[in-house]
Amino acid sequence: MSLLISSLLLFVTSFAQELAPATCDVRLPSPFTPTHTIPDPFELVNGAAVANATTWSCRRTEIRAMLEQYELSVRPPKAQLLRC
Repeated sequence: MSLLISSLLLFVTSFAQELAPATCDVRLPSPFTPTHTIPDPFELVNGAAVANATTWSCRRTEIRAMLEQYELSVRPPKAQLLRC
């Protein structure tokens, strides 16, 4: 169930990312410390609250980066056209 939700969230954030890329600096927490609570989706990693569409775009980028790094792996680059 968790993998399904994570995959769906990654798909939604990556699709939205392609439509409107964010121009923010994403710094993931290091080292990673597991918690038993669900993080607030409307709070940036630095603790600031999501207040408008621009900060939400940055939050989507953070969520995508966290899912890629900690759970799913980084998306490979687009393949070049192959000739036979």
